[in-house]
Formats: sequence, structure tokens, C-alpha cells
Amino acid sequence: MGLTTTSLRRSSFRLLSPLLIGALFILGSPHAWAMAVIGNEQEMETPPQDDIDVLYQDLKRDFEANPIFKNENINMYRDGVLSPWNDLSRGGNKFQATPLTQSQIKDLKPYQMLSPKVFRLAMKGMNRIIDKNGPHSIRNDVLTVIDFSLHISYRRLFVFDLKNRKVLFNTWTSHGFGSDPSYSGYATKFSNDGGTKQSSVGFYRTTDQKCFDGKYIYSIRVEGIDGNLNSAAYGRGILFHNGTAFTPDMVRYYLSGNQKTIFPYFYSDGCFMISLFESGRFYGLEDKPLVELIEDTINFGSLVYVHTDEIDMETRSRWLRPGDST
Repeated sequence: MGLTTTSLRRSSFRLLSPLLIGALFILGSPHAWAMAVIGNEQEMETPPQDDIDVLYQDLKRDFEANPIFKNENINMYRDGVLSPWNDLSRGGNKFQATPLTQSQIKDLKPYQMLSPKVFRLAMKGMNRIIDKNGPHSIRNDVLTVIDFSLHISYRRLFVFDLKNRKVLFNTWTSHGFGSDPSYSGYATKFSNDGGTKQSSVGFYRTTDQKCFDGKYIYSIRVEGIDGNLNSAAYGRGILFHNGTAFTPDMVRYYLSGNQKTIFPYFYSDGCFMISLFESGRFYGLEDKPLVELIEDTINFGSLVYVHTDEIDMETRSRWLRPGDST
């Protein structure tokens, strides 16, 4: 499942001296401390561009060989037994573990691996970020990619374990209300401005900052590190956070002509929502909310690449366009 917050903190506190921590707070950067911690994590060489296709093929083989990602196996661990943390008295989902019927499964969009084109762009950006900022600027063992060129009903969020060449997670996620004003399910408009309720694309870095504001049970903040594509993300309060939609049954219901009645549950103000009620147990993992497992895997300075075909990312992203990444 990758490195957890707890393991990162334990190793990092041993390595950071009190003097260094104090100096970082004096510098006044809200993220300097987090980046110093990241620098003490395990190192792994990022593959050169020529090896990215080999890495992609290894990940694709793992994805295709893993039964938990296949629609036909979506009931494998859905036994009707509610998770202990799914408290019905506090707004839980009584259908959380209910198996889907075969006709309902057929309504779901087919599972599919991330396209090689998008993966290459994500890895190209990772290589350039590390080349420019050093090996400790981001975690390079885990990579998250969200492909907004896909319809909202596709599982378009991928988390890759680059060290062990595994696909850790593949699930549904939201885009902003303002990115899809006609509620077609496709994100077509993107902005770096607050108040637009639009998603931003490009490269992000996760932080270690959990946001316990009473609105979300599980959330982490992200920093936009891709110039005018997403530099305002931290100030806008863009998060990975839980939501009530994006269970297979709700996605199926959405696809069955009910977009207008339930679309508000599928959209955000620009954040990346992941279902609160999907359990890791349904995918052969721990019986914890899938959103919690994903956040604990990607937090503390890992890279997130958000892609769209609506924008020429190879000329607009500072980490993909030709020339110096300024």
C-alpha cells in the first residue's frame, strides 16, 4: 500500500534535528518543513525517458492481471456486511456493501488502464521536476494521475507504485462544477482563479496537511507547482477529500439517465473527491475508507498529474513545454 503518514513521520523526526526544524519555521515557508522531511525518505532513481515505456508496460501487465480492477469482479468482496466505521446513525450508507446485479454491472463503464500518452507526460514532468529541483523535491516512489479527458463515470484516478511497478488504486473522482457547466460528465473548462469552481490541471505536490474543518472526515491539501495552470491551488483550498458519491451503485444510477437528479453529489468546487463509502475491503485491502487509504499513500510530497485534452499540456505546462522549466 506504499508508505503511510505514520511511517514517514517516524523516520523523518529521527533525521531532522530540532535546530533544522526551528530554522525552517523561521524561514516562514509553509511547506519548507514538509519538503525537508520528504528529503529524508527512501530514494529511488527516476527512470530515464527511454525506460518509461518499459515501466508503463510493467504497470499495464499488473493492472490487467489484478482481478480487483475488473468490473466482473466488483462483487468479489461485497458481501452485504457493513463496515464498522459506516455508522448509519451518522449518515452512513446502508447499501455500502450490497452486491450489484449483473445488469447493473453491465451499466458501468469498462475498466481501462491509463493511456500510455498520459503516463508518458506524467513521467516526463516528474523527471524534469527532479532534474531542476533535486531528488528530494518530491517523492518519486508514488505517482498519482487523474485523466480529465475521460467522462466522470470512468475510474480516471490512478495511483502507481513506481518502485514495485504496481497499480495501487484505480477509482472514480470528481471535477469542478464550473468545468462542466452543462453537466455532461466531461470537464471542458479549467481555471487557476478562485471563485470559478473550475478544476485546475497540471502538476501538483501533496502536503502532509490534514484539514479537519468539520466538513470532511478525510482530506489533504495540495500545492499547485505548474505556474499559471494551478499555482493558486493552495490558496483556493484545493484538496483530496471524501464525498458521498462514486460508489459503483451511484455511478451506475448516474449513468441510467439520472444525471439531473444526483449530479450535485458528483461535482466539487475544484477539489478531487473520492468516495467515503467505498471500503478498501472491496478491493482486497484493509477495511478502511478507500479515500483514507489513498490519502495515506500519496501524502507527504508525492506528485499528482492532472491531464486534459482540452489544453495542449505539452506547451502550457511548465514541466512539459520545450526549453527551461521556468
